[in-house]
Amino acid sequence: MTIRYFLLCLCLSVLVFEDAGAQIKSKYLRRFRSREFGFSIGATNLIGELGGANRIGSESFSLRDFDFPAVRPTLGFSMGFQVMDEGNVKTNLVIGYLRGNDKFTDYISRKQRNINYRSVLIELSEQFEYFLIQGKKTRTSYNLQTRNEKFSFKNLPFTLYVFTGIAGFYFNPQNQDKEGTWRNVKPYHTEGQGDVETRKKYNLVQISIPLGIGVKYPLGKGYSLGFEYGFRKTFTDYLDDASMTYFDEAYLLRNYGPKSVELSNPSGKPWLVAGQQRGDPRDKDVYLFALITLYRDMSRISRIRNFRF
Repeated sequence: MTIRYFLLCLCLSVLVFEDAGAQIKSKYLRRFRSREFGFSIGATNLIGELGGANRIGSESFSLRDFDFPAVRPTLGFSMGFQVMDEGNVKTNLVIGYLRGNDKFTDYISRKQRNINYRSVLIELSEQFEYFLIQGKKTRTSYNLQTRNEKFSFKNLPFTLYVFTGIAGFYFNPQNQDKEGTWRNVKPYHTEGQGDVETRKKYNLVQISIPLGIGVKYPLGKGYSLGFEYGFRKTFTDYLDDASMTYFDEAYLLRNYGPKSVELSNPSGKPWLVAGQQRGDPRDKDVYLFALITLYRDMSRISRIRNFRF
């Protein structure tokens, strides 16, 4: 998957959502639809081959495999538009850091494997948010509910939503050698990627599908505070450069040098030979985001200045 292909998909999705917004018949939304900018801080985590729970990994995505010691910080920026009564479309740029280490688990087979990993993560996504509960907003009046009024979700002081979309991300896995030096590991072909027909080279730019849930609480004066938790379903199993079985060490030594052998089998265990399990290709890697975001509603500022859009 190339950067050019992803950017084309992203641009097309933006045009589709914007066209949908232009067709909205609501006079209120045409004049006052929300335009928000956000700044986020939070945490990210990888559910891959390394570390994890003290048991055999799940055959499908499971939060039981969440690796708390591998949690790392992240920050992000977003720009969102309300394009219909029930939803927003939002563009996100998130910069994070992924980490994994077999020392984080006591499960014997992974402990003996002894692989450790880190990678920068840069994600650009187009996200659609559907409101399950659309409560009060800073751009509306705050009429308190009286005893005689019927209950309404619109009187709740928060908005609850689910989201999905499309994302493109860049990663670059690094492994640490015995001298403590972090090395970009893809050029070492640790599992023979690209050297045999059944093991294709992996690209450092990939596509993922965001899925998650969020809540937003108004603070007043055009500001609101949000919390969002979600995961990204990827289509690669090489975020941590571990997926299949060990490769022939003689071949790696001859073609890529002794560092390739070391990074392929950092434990040095003599029984971890070609054909022995190194990862599990049945499931693709998943990474998670938990973000706290401060939003600024720019449509409120436009309204104050008597701008129309």
